[in-house]
Amino acid sequence: MTYVTQLIYGLIAALGFGMMFNAPFKKLIPSCIFGGIGWMSCYIMINNYAIDSIIATFIATLLIGLLCEISARVYKEAAIIFIIPAILPLVPGSAMYLMMLNLVTQHFDLFASYATKSILLALAVAFAIYLTTAVSALLKHINPKLFGNY
Repeated sequence: MTYVTQLIYGLIAALGFGMMFNAPFKKLIPSCIFGGIGWMSCYIMINNYAIDSIIATFIATLLIGLLCEISARVYKEAAIIFIIPAILPLVPGSAMYLMMLNLVTQHFDLFASYATKSILLALAVAFAIYLTTAVSALLKHINPKLFGNY
């Protein structure tokens, strides 16, 4: 039951961000599903397999990037339309909040810890998206007939 609730939380978060960014409705549905799958996979990796949150976020973002690149080919659209709403549930908002809270309350040791975690989580998301986009571009360059021009 917890996995289903985490999937729903990820779906709702991706839906909210997709609506806020005015994503096309037909493209918003797969983005929401991918956001839910990414959030649920990150939750499972952290809680069931005791994988560090940074590694789990990286792997979940790789999964989201892969799914979004495939959807971009299916819908013949740019992958960014699918990626932005789907990855936003994985953005380290709570770590950034706690970082700023500890800065304001002058707990500098906790501030440094949360700042490091926030930066590493953000870098994990950025590098995973870069990696999937670069591999997709490489595959399009190798075989443009198979992978299309989108």
